[in-house]
Amino acid sequence: MKLKKFITVWLLAGLCMVAHSATAKASVEDTVISNQVTEENDISNGTVEFKNVEDVELQVEVVSLGAIQVVTEAAVTVVTEPAVFGAASIEEKQTETVTKNETANKSKETTTKEKKVETKKSTKTNAKKNKYTKSELRLMSCIIYAEANGEPYAGKLAVGIVVMNRKSSKSFPNTVKGVIYQKYQFGPVRNGSLKRALKEYDAGRFTSSAEKACIKAAKAALNGTKKVTYRSKTHNMKGYYYFSTYVKGKRLTIKNHQFK
Repeated sequence: MKLKKFITVWLLAGLCMVAHSATAKASVEDTVISNQVTEENDISNGTVEFKNVEDVELQVEVVSLGAIQVVTEAAVTVVTEPAVFGAASIEEKQTETVTKNETANKSKETTTKEKKVETKKSTKTNAKKNKYTKSELRLMSCIIYAEANGEPYAGKLAVGIVVMNRKSSKSFPNTVKGVIYQKYQFGPVRNGSLKRALKEYDAGRFTSSAEKACIKAAKAALNGTKKVTYRSKTHNMKGYYYFSTYVKGKRLTIKNHQFK
């Protein structure tokens, strides 16, 4: 009976020890878990309190991680800023290129406009200077040659001025052709010398020095020149309507021709 009681007590004591050990282990695990949770929360909040060597190593690791993070952020800043400046530089270069192109285009437009204006001015000047047609120049050059090919330039020009004076007068036809072909006025029309000169002109053989001088005199007369210079004297031939080898009441003599 005593033996049974002893065994029973021993068994109960063993069970109590096992239960106490399990309870203690659970308490320890709960404490560890609780401490880990607390430490994680503290680390995330930046308030970890380290109390041993392992904790110090953990702190170094955390700080190292922080340093890596800082370096990474600094690297991002360093890399990012040149990229921004580079973009700005590219934009500035593009802007400069566009500005240069616009300036060049404006310069070209201005040059083109200036050339057009100059061309218009030149055209207007030529229109004002050349008051005759090709037909009039042809006919005037040939009548001057037929009448005064052996005369000095002043004599050639004087013949052209007489033709133009008649054209402007109410007493004669009002065209160059009408004046030249008026009956009984110009000998070369009757004797055929004008016709021969016109043939030479039309064939492109009107190129001798005398013929070129006749073309020059014809252009001057057709453009309205009224003055001739002969032997260093300038004569205004406005109002002169006649010329020949002999003219009664002559007012001007140029070599073999008399004018009035």
